[in-house]
Amino acid sequence: MPRTDCPEHGVKRANVSWAREGSGFTLLFEQAAMILVRVMPVLAATRFMNITDKRLWRVVEHYVTKAVERIDLTGLAAFAFYEAASKRGYNYVTRLSCLRFLSHLRSLRSLR
Repeated sequence: MPRTDCPEHGVKRANVSWAREGSGFTLLFEQAAMILVRVMPVLAATRFMNITDKRLWRVVEHYVTKAVERIDLTGLAAFAFYEAASKRGYNYVTRLSCLRFLSHLRSLRSLR
């Protein structure tokens, strides 16, 4: 980010349209990072992008928080969590399901 070192005011950074304030990355870099973490573990993505996992987790947390805030859960009455190991070891897949929606799917399948 463009910045200047003023003897009176210290280091000042310019706000730019192509970067999120306080991120330290461009929006394009953050987009690439989010694409990578969707298809590979965070540790592998950090190695590929040559950044620390802590910095990447901050980016992921920012965008996941924004996405969760936009979810409308007013119609959610019942839900279930299902967690299973995807491989031997500590790799888990967690699924959240709306039970009302699943019951509608079961009804549609029984009509066939």
